[in-house]
Amino acid sequence: YAKCGTQKEFIPELDNLFKELKLNDFENYYILAGDLNAKHTDWRNKINNPRGVSFRLWLQTNELKYRSILLCSKYLSYPNGQSFLDLVLADARLKFQVLEDDVFLTNIPYDSDHNALLYNVEIESEDEKWPLVNFRRLKQLKKEINKIKEQLKTEFSKSISNYWKEKISNITKQDSAKMFPKINSIFRKNDPIEISSLKLDSNSDTLISAKIDTIKLITDTNGNVLVENIQDKLDVLGAHFASVNNRKIENNRPHLNELIDSQINAFKNSVSADRENNVLFATSAVIIRRTTHLVLRNLPIILLTRLR
Repeated sequence: YAKCGTQKEFIPELDNLFKELKLNDFENYYILAGDLNAKHTDWRNKINNPRGVSFRLWLQTNELKYRSILLCSKYLSYPNGQSFLDLVLADARLKFQVLEDDVFLTNIPYDSDHNALLYNVEIESEDEKWPLVNFRRLKQLKKEINKIKEQLKTEFSKSISNYWKEKISNITKQDSAKMFPKINSIFRKNDPIEISSLKLDSNSDTLISAKIDTIKLITDTNGNVLVENIQDKLDVLGAHFASVNNRKIENNRPHLNELIDSQINAFKNSVSADRENNVLFATSAVIIRRTTHLVLRNLPIILLTRLR
């Protein structure tokens, strides 16, 4: 019970209580309940009083530190004053049972002008021990992780320092021809890489593959489009090299794969026809000549010895 008119002492006493009991420690669970005489609209009161305002501020400041959750009653805890004064401040890890809308506690009549708060808390069962987490070990792990972070930070700092130290130590006046180029490579700002304008036929498959809107592009006197935008340039280059890897460049000549496939299909058809005519055969040699342009200069030569 916190009597009225002591709002200045209420918050310091609450702070001292939580600190003395070390309620910020993960191993400690707590429930603080009673008539706190703190009114605030956050817990369903029509008005705020000074203690309610200061208590709400304390909750906002410390709810993470103490893992706090505030529960109030579903109905008026002090009917004569039409207010909710009886509150439960508890560890958020505790499991309260039979809560209305997850936040409201049940009221029951009591030999007082206040209604009592009724709640059940699940602590442990036959099959489980509570708490389930070794919070002391968890805190140790947290300290170890922070220590490792500091060590990594130190090592990165050393690595960067050693890198530049080595770069500078390699600059010697004895090798005057390389001295200034090395100094310039460190201090001179590198120019950005420039990609020249790309000129393509307006009907180029590369433009279609890159999904470039040719309507927005500049056209020269020969009907070619000029790609100036840096993103469009990258898209065009990407589409070009993708087509090379996928063997999709036309060059006004048949594809190597198409030629090979057509010859294989012709050979398969010939074999099928011979089988239907009961003709036996043996393959003596298969020769496929390739060129650097990936185009057949000579068709495959297949020597067959027919046995009848």
